[in-house]
Amino acid sequence: MPQRNCAPDAYTYSTLMDGLSKEDRIDEAVSLLDEMQIEGCFPTPVTFNVLINGLCKKGDLARASKLVDNMFLKGCVPNRVTYNTLIHGLCLKGKLDKAVGLLDRMVAGNCLPNDITYGTIINGLVKQGRAEDAARLLISMEERGYEVNDALIDGLCREGKPDEAKEVLFEMVDKGCVPNAYTYSSLMKGFFKTGNCHEAVQLWKDMAEHNCIQNEVCYSVLIHGLCGDGNLSEAMMLLDLRDVQLAMEVAGLKQKNGSTFSAFSVQ
Repeated sequence: MPQRNCAPDAYTYSTLMDGLSKEDRIDEAVSLLDEMQIEGCFPTPVTFNVLINGLCKKGDLARASKLVDNMFLKGCVPNRVTYNTLIHGLCLKGKLDKAVGLLDRMVAGNCLPNDITYGTIINGLVKQGRAEDAARLLISMEERGYEVNDALIDGLCREGKPDEAKEVLFEMVDKGCVPNAYTYSSLMKGFFKTGNCHEAVQLWKDMAEHNCIQNEVCYSVLIHGLCGDGNLSEAMMLLDLRDVQLAMEVAGLKQKNGSTFSAFSVQ
C-alpha cells in the first residue's frame, strides 16, 4: 500500500490483526501495533479490542491486561467491549476474583456494565460452586436496574442444580419478571440432565399456561430429553405436533392457548 501512496489506516491494521489472530498468529498481530505507530497511525479502541480478544482466546491474560494499561497510556479509553472481553477471558481461566475486581474498575471508570458483563461473571461463579456469591452479585445488579436472572438460572442448571434454578424462577415471577423461552429451555435441560423427566415436562406445560411461546429451541430440548429418557413414542408425537404447528404458522393461524401440546404427559 505505501508503494502506491496509499497509507494504511487504523481500520486496515485492525482488520489485518484480526485475520492474524484468527490464524493463531497473535504474536505477529501484536507486532503490528508498534509498526502502525511508527508509521504515524494511532490505534483506536477497536484495534486494542482485536488484540485483547486474540490474547484472551490464546489464554495469555497477562499480555491482554498489559494492553489495557497501554490503552490508557495512548490516551485510548477502554470501552465496554474491552472489559467484557477481558472479563470473559478471566472467567474461562477460573480467575473470578480478578474478574469481579475488573468489574469494579469498570464501574469506577464510568464504563457501564451490561447484561453480558454480569452474566459472564455469574456463570463463572456458579461453575466454581460459588452460587451464594453469584446471588449476591445478582442482588447488586438488580439494585442498579439490571435483569440477568436467566444467566443465574442457566448457570445453576449447567451445574446440575435445577431445583435451585427453579427457586430463582419463582423469585423472578414474584418480582413481576416474565420468564421467556430461554429461561424455560435452560430449566428443562437442567431437569433432564438430572433425570427428572416429569419436572421438565411440567415446565413445558407451565409455558403454555403462562402464554410463553414454545419455540424451536424448546421443542429441541424436550425432544432430545425425551429420547434420552427412553420416551421415544412421546418424542415422535411431539415432533409430529411441531410439524402441525409450523403448518399452522405458515397458514397464518395462531396456536390455541399458546401451545399445540398442552395435554402432553409422560408416564
